[in-house]
Amino acid sequence: QSQSSMKKTCFILLVGLLALSSCRPRVAYSDFRTMPIEGWHEDSVLTFETDIHDSMGIYDVLIVVRHTNQYAYQNLWLFVDTYTDLGISQRDTIEATLADDYGRWLGSGINRYELPLLYIDNMSMPTHQTRFTIQHGMRTEWLKGITDVGVVVKVRG
Repeated sequence: QSQSSMKKTCFILLVGLLALSSCRPRVAYSDFRTMPIEGWHEDSVLTFETDIHDSMGIYDVLIVVRHTNQYAYQNLWLFVDTYTDLGISQRDTIEATLADDYGRWLGSGINRYELPLLYIDNMSMPTHQTRFTIQHGMRTEWLKGITDVGVVVKVRG
């Protein structure tokens, strides 16, 4: 009887794990740019070209910032432009809070932190080509401590 009980428990755990993994949003696009060792220059514009063919889908767009303890500020200002091949464009200024008031990093990791920022939720992709450009808006020529910046597009549903 204990062996059949064990099989039942294993089966329930397996079904539960499969259910949880199927609920994870699928990633339709993910790309990162690595900063040079000297830092992110104020004139450097990062470009991300998506190629998503499901125009009926609904998506969440995240900007992911990776940084080290060398980052000297609590926040990060970003200028984000969105373009489609239909000629639609939009410019946003985003403040990303990377540390709390006590200086504790809000992202996950040790010595290198990753913080995903929800940029657009429930976005439809009217065409398969959408381009995002990102430039830092901090008042310094070379921004040190940011190691990578990426754009991740997740399928909702």
